[in-house]
Amino acid sequence: MTSERRFKLLQWHGTTALGMVAATLLVLSGCAQMPVQPVPYERADTEAWFSGSTGYSLGSGDKRDYDESRRAYSEERYAEAVRRFEVLAGEGVPEAAYELGKAYRFGNGVQKDPKIAAEWFIAAVSQSHSHWPHASYHLGTMFMEGEGVPRDDTLAYRLLEQALENEVEAAALPLAKLYAEGRGVARDPARAEQLAFEAAEAGVEEAHLWLLRAYGPEGVLDHDPQLVAKLAQRVTAELMQRVRTQQDPQAMRDLAMLHYEGLGVPQDSLTAAGWLDRAAQ
Repeated sequence: MTSERRFKLLQWHGTTALGMVAATLLVLSGCAQMPVQPVPYERADTEAWFSGSTGYSLGSGDKRDYDESRRAYSEERYAEAVRRFEVLAGEGVPEAAYELGKAYRFGNGVQKDPKIAAEWFIAAVSQSHSHWPHASYHLGTMFMEGEGVPRDDTLAYRLLEQALENEVEAAALPLAKLYAEGRGVARDPARAEQLAFEAAEAGVEEAHLWLLRAYGPEGVLDHDPQLVAKLAQRVTAELMQRVRTQQDPQAMRDLAMLHYEGLGVPQDSLTAAGWLDRAAQ
């Protein structure tokens, strides 16, 4: 890390406004790009969200600082990571906007704030960088749920489709839900089914549970008791394997859900409660 960046990180305990002034002075002196700032939805150019790409490379110094910031985040040193990302955003690093969006969405290192999270994701999806499709995924799910932005199924569909086209596998399940319900796109159960199975094969845990519900008597796909039974057997085996080998509390909670809702197994509230108790230990 350069001495200039080290000094800026130490000084970041001051106000964000002072940091942005410093970044602006760097821009005027020709030493940095324009700062990346959060963009309110009301002022956003939505069409700019669909012209980006991953064809952008960080300079060696920025990449080193960005990687160090991500390492801090992955090690749950969230406050430090957020300070670092704020510095990088002030220096014009677009990936930092994506990372700040995640921090505000999940409340890591800052107070959880969906509106501010959406503003950072809007900034991130408005220009090309390595995590541009991931920003598209997050923003798409937020429009889908009306989280920090008005609910807009059409924008949700376009953003999620864009993310999936750029190999963000997590976009498959929310897209399946949109196709299954005809939200933002013509209803297409076959496409919904295909996407949900793709998500399940990619390891998206929720996809199995969604498929079990979707094939159920009141599900959005055609009721198929035989397929439900096969899926439930497979899901139960996978969850039990995770319990045996990892003592995974999420697997225990998923088993509780299977039994509580009767998803391919007999409905059993007592068994469900037992799994929840284990998960809480």
